[in-house]
Amino acid sequence: MSTVSNTGATNMLNRNELIALYKDEEFKASFIANYVDKNVHLHVAQKEFITAFNLIANDNGSQERPAIKQASASSIKSTFLMISSYGLSFDPNEKEVYVYGEHRDPNKVGLGVTLGYRGMRRIAMNSGKVKVITSEIVYESDSFTWLGADKAPSFASTGRNQDDNISCGFVTIRLMDNSVVSFKMSAAELLQIENDNIQMETEFTGDPNNSLYRTAWRERCLRAALWRSAYREYQHLFMDTGKIVDDQGTLESETETADAFEAMMAEALAENDNPQAVNA
Repeated sequence: MSTVSNTGATNMLNRNELIALYKDEEFKASFIANYVDKNVHLHVAQKEFITAFNLIANDNGSQERPAIKQASASSIKSTFLMISSYGLSFDPNEKEVYVYGEHRDPNKVGLGVTLGYRGMRRIAMNSGKVKVITSEIVYESDSFTWLGADKAPSFASTGRNQDDNISCGFVTIRLMDNSVVSFKMSAAELLQIENDNIQMETEFTGDPNNSLYRTAWRERCLRAALWRSAYREYQHLFMDTGKIVDDQGTLESETETADAFEAMMAEALAENDNPQAVNA
């Protein structure tokens, strides 16, 4: 019985702390200012605030992961400010960042953060250090000459014929001072990523054709994989060390009152106030 009451008390505390965090005007101002500093329009930044808290209210966790709302308000606050400082969208449809609860130890839940490939690109472009990013999948019928990591390769495509064999892939990042850094992946490396995904889909669904690499999205998937690898190689150019570890909605939703959102959060969080008995 003590386990149940202790869990209920903890959840009630979390609920009250999260509602207080949502109503914390200083936190909200800092959150929104982070986006504005990254040249995000004010109304978009305000919408991101609502989207971020919708993630908390609507996430119920899974067998593998605890719900975000089980993390402490201080953990949520610091993580949300970190994400907003890079101008990343909390909207999962944007594929920029994914936030989830994770067990840190048997008695503590923290927040996990995974960067999506679009988020990696957003961070690079928002850094103020990058002028343009180019990524290409090179086929054997293309003209291509690698000139080194500090030069843009010579490349001319003969067309997007995905029936051709892949030769390699490359990313070129032109910085604001017009210097260039380039990254190259071999065909073997790209195809290994593709084969691993197909194998995973086969194991989980029984049908390898469920892999996007078996669809018209194949080249886009390869480009995304290529960019992820290039980002990991050059992320020191874009990020403050240690900050991240390895248009949805309506105008009405953007201007919801604190009281209305508090009621929604209270309802969503209340389901944890009466947990099923464990170790009773």
